[in-house]
Amino acid sequence: MSRRFVTALVLLAVVTLAAPALPARAGEAPRREVVIGMLQEPDTYNPTNYTTLAAHTTFPIFLSPTVTYNEKWQLVPVLVEDIPTVQNGGVKVLPDGRMHVTWKLRQATWHDGRPITSEDAVFTNRVVKDKNIPIYVRQAGDFIENIVAHDARTLTVTFNKRYAFANADITDTFILPRHILQSYHRQGAKALREAAYGKDPAVTVGSGPFIFKSWRQGSEIVFEANPNYFRGRPALDRVVIKLFSDVSALVANIVAGAVDIGAPPPVGIAFAQGLQVEELIRQGRARGLKVDYRPTLVQDGLYFNVTSPFLQDRRVRQAIAYAVDREGISKALFQGKQPAAHSFLPENHPLFYKDIRKYSLNLERARGFMREAGWTPGPDGVLRSARGERFAISVMTTAGNSTRERVQQILQVQLRELGIELSINNVPSRTFLSRFWYARRYPHLAIISHGPQNNLNVDRTYGSWNIQAVGEYSTNTMGWKNDEADRLMKVYEEELDDAKRGQILKDLQKVWAEEVPALLLYQWTSASTVKEGLLNYRPSGTSSSPGPYTWNVQEWRWR
Repeated sequence: MSRRFVTALVLLAVVTLAAPALPARAGEAPRREVVIGMLQEPDTYNPTNYTTLAAHTTFPIFLSPTVTYNEKWQLVPVLVEDIPTVQNGGVKVLPDGRMHVTWKLRQATWHDGRPITSEDAVFTNRVVKDKNIPIYVRQAGDFIENIVAHDARTLTVTFNKRYAFANADITDTFILPRHILQSYHRQGAKALREAAYGKDPAVTVGSGPFIFKSWRQGSEIVFEANPNYFRGRPALDRVVIKLFSDVSALVANIVAGAVDIGAPPPVGIAFAQGLQVEELIRQGRARGLKVDYRPTLVQDGLYFNVTSPFLQDRRVRQAIAYAVDREGISKALFQGKQPAAHSFLPENHPLFYKDIRKYSLNLERARGFMREAGWTPGPDGVLRSARGERFAISVMTTAGNSTRERVQQILQVQLRELGIELSINNVPSRTFLSRFWYARRYPHLAIISHGPQNNLNVDRTYGSWNIQAVGEYSTNTMGWKNDEADRLMKVYEEELDDAKRGQILKDLQKVWAEEVPALLLYQWTSASTVKEGLLNYRPSGTSSSPGPYTWNVQEWRWR
């Protein structure tokens, strides 16, 4: 245990903190409040210009999304009556290839009592289409021609092409209160950005199960139950977000019982703190707690710059994959709770390709691939080409990330067994992302976290159309181009049949695993702490949909 953590625990014994809030005993009324502990503070609760994951992960407390992903990664309706599909007639493909998607809003009101209408959705789409507005995630907006309101609760979205994910949302953000924000938008993006909405609870009207009541910067944010919530009043009276500037203080408050939920990363505790709390529970030093581990769609991966002469040959990339003991890394660093990743989908995902090529440690196979690629050991054991060039490459990541730095050291040793000399070159996160990663300037290898969007489309990362010139902003940072993979990603985006789209994704995984544009090291597992007795806490593990752990906050209650 770190000295800093011990100090925090000692301070807790001296300073008077909130007493442990235990579940109600028999005959007592259940608690009506949940306290969430977070390290990151939201910048704003205005959906048009927020930039922090702290806001992204907690929006559903006071603002209902149109749809959301549940803990089984299934898309479910929230502010709408149903998910439109071809089968139920909600999705229609026009003869010219365009699409109509018709939605029916639930009968719901804003917190000020005004009805939520189709015109709110029409207004929201105008905001999304405004390129001066920094919407957090833009996915479908570029494909939307228009939104037409038929009546107060029925609207049709017209897409300019076949788009498989047209029913994943009405538009690219929460439905906004037109009666509050339209006047700001008419004044321009600057006025909308500087509006008090999202910062001042008095004017921040939402649609969710809780009402935004107060915000003490750097201290706490308070939400109170919405008695008129369209899905019924929530069981809790209040949700309080307590803000901490130090992870040790957050963990100490969790152990002391002052926090009911220790939020998952990246806004709360890290995976390492989850293991730490679990050990304290095992020792009997933390009571009434459990650590919740959930698989996510995110992996830490070893990404290859395939334009490097060292890494252009697929056999070299396969050799490196066989030379890295990812199972050993998982056991040594994560007690096996963050398993080796064999695809851009986790193994428990229903669309994971079960016959995918898996690269378990096999040095003989690795050496065979290097020989086939023309690399043989030199007198110092380092591989050399026919021209005598030594196989000496570098790996980059974000400086200060102790887990990744330990992985780099393990890779140095393991790849030396294959005959590869690996040097480490780390730089601060901002420098790494802007100057090297997105600019495609990392020379050979890079370690970074990545994952597919919730619609499982990976073209942003692997589509060749997302490769720009070195020095320009690219999202396919490997420079990987494969014609069959490109074809599958394009077909996947247009295929409306779920079963056919699932098979396309499996075919893509097969191509991807053979080509090895990246060696995904381990699957992220989200760790959070939750007090025993709190029911219905079911984090989804998703990343790009809002509220991955607060998506069903209206269902939370104490036993």
